[in-house]
Amino acid sequence: MPKIGNAHDSKGHAELFSRPCLTSSFVGENITTRNLPLLELKAGSLLQIGRKAILRVTGLRKPCVKIGRLGKGLQAAVTMRGERFAFMKGAVMAVVIAGGKVSPGNAICVQQPAGSAKFLQPI
Repeated sequence: MPKIGNAHDSKGHAELFSRPCLTSSFVGENITTRNLPLLELKAGSLLQIGRKAILRVTGLRKPCVKIGRLGKGLQAAVTMRGERFAFMKGAVMAVVIAGGKVSPGNAICVQQPAGSAKFLQPI
């Protein structure tokens, strides 16, 4: 069974990571990215990280209660609200398709699914 993880775009969480007590991985992300438009990915997009690791994007990350405990207004600052749901800015969930060594600074190659792929939904 593949592990389920999530990725956060540090640009989408500027408010979160600007707090002096917070560092990457504090809110549960397994991979923090820069300049990768995670919210523009379609369901099923593949992310190749480094030479061998491949993740399949499955959905948007729902806001976590831990964030609200860190400071007044912080959860609102990192949450986007849709008509029927809320999700975290710059955060997606993914499953591991192929394992491999992942290191800071690795390039991330994106392969969007062919055809009319669905937009990401909160999971």
